[in-house]
Amino acid sequence: MLKQGRRVTDVPELAWFNSWHDVHEYCETNDGNDIKPLVKLVDDHGTDPLKRALAKITPIEQADYIISTAHKAKGLEWDRVHIEDDYQFKVNEKDHKISDEELRLLYVACTRAKVSLNIHHIYDLVQQLKKQMPVSLRKAVGE
Repeated sequence: MLKQGRRVTDVPELAWFNSWHDVHEYCETNDGNDIKPLVKLVDDHGTDPLKRALAKITPIEQADYIISTAHKAKGLEWDRVHIEDDYQFKVNEKDHKISDEELRLLYVACTRAKVSLNIHHIYDLVQQLKKQMPVSLRKAVGE
């Protein structure tokens, strides 16, 4: 519909866009980065294959695995969480660089775990962050 210049009302994430061009512009912003892969899929393959795939998705309460962005995971919890390597940061032996916004997003993702948290992909960053923690806080978390 957006590609034909008509507003979409049945997809909440797209309801406030006036055109497919507006969706593309939003994808280039920091807030819209998480829908960029979906927009590329629509551009490359159209909506019909996506609709067919979505019709086959297992309901979330019956799923063995749930793949989510940190943005979509806000307020949710799972027993086990695996953090992937798609966060924007740089680490060397003595220092690290990560934006405050990205660090807050990483915090949200890590605090979704109730039982276990796999931080394999961000382990070096976590080690650098721990070095910056005050001694009193390190003691409080068992360091």
